[in-house]
Amino acid sequence: MSERPGLAPAALTINAGSSSLRLASYVLDATPRCVADAHFAPAPVADAAVLTAFLAEHALPSTAIAIHRVVHGGHRLRAPCVITAEVEAEIARLKTLAPLHNGVALDWIGASRAALGANVVQAACFDTALYADLPAVAAQYALPTELSDQHQVRRYGFHGLAHQSIVRQCRYLPALGERTGKQH
Repeated sequence: MSERPGLAPAALTINAGSSSLRLASYVLDATPRCVADAHFAPAPVADAAVLTAFLAEHALPSTAIAIHRVVHGGHRLRAPCVITAEVEAEIARLKTLAPLHNGVALDWIGASRAALGANVVQAACFDTALYADLPAVAAQYALPTELSDQHQVRRYGFHGLAHQSIVRQCRYLPALGERTGKQH
């Protein structure tokens, strides 16, 4: 693969959904920026060749980290983390709670390792992390506490990564009153 000279190492993001795949590469310098992206719908089967082709097509810099969107982190995976054998096992254990997503994420983690090699860090960001610290009154269902604790039943909240992104983007929008000239 021919890389663009002078570019800092990159982060490859892999957002594997139930029916689509989004890939993007961000240069990791003083001002991280997206230098390439692709959307596949329907999603291809997880395959190192898809990632290798994406990187080669865009002549991207060497990848320092692959960051995977994982839908369900459960009780234990509450923040972005490096993917270790234990993290992978927990994602696999949670496949029954997110059957259309967690298994696909694991497949792409494996494909990413195969494409990028064992020395590239694999990390996971969880859709449920935004809601991990909900107060008990919001997180609990109307069930006996013992039953909820025993079976890890709670409101996990989903689409947290999308919600965080929307909030970040809205910060830069002018207030409603500034756009219309009216005060609300």
